Amino acid sequence: MQDVWDAYSKALYRLRRYGDSLAALKKGAELSPASAAYFFTGIANLCLLLDRPEEAGFTRRSPSPGETRRSRDPGPSRPRAG
Repeated sequence: MQDVWDAYSKALYRLRRYGDSLAALKKGAELSPASAAYFFTGIANLCLLLDRPEEAGFTRRSPSPGETRRSRDPGPSRPRAG
């Protein structure tokens, strides 16, 4: 079953029908839970191509060059001494 949905998704992708290609990969993952990990890479790649990072599982942005996690996220506030 994995091969059929994967081939269908690739054909749709070549036709530049990216949304339909994504739907085919999701259907393949749904119908073949044992092969779901195989489909997730394609799903993530297509979601990023379609500018849907949340759907791909990417919800946090990478720090900019020179930026650290602390400079971006101060964390819980602490009382100041003094």
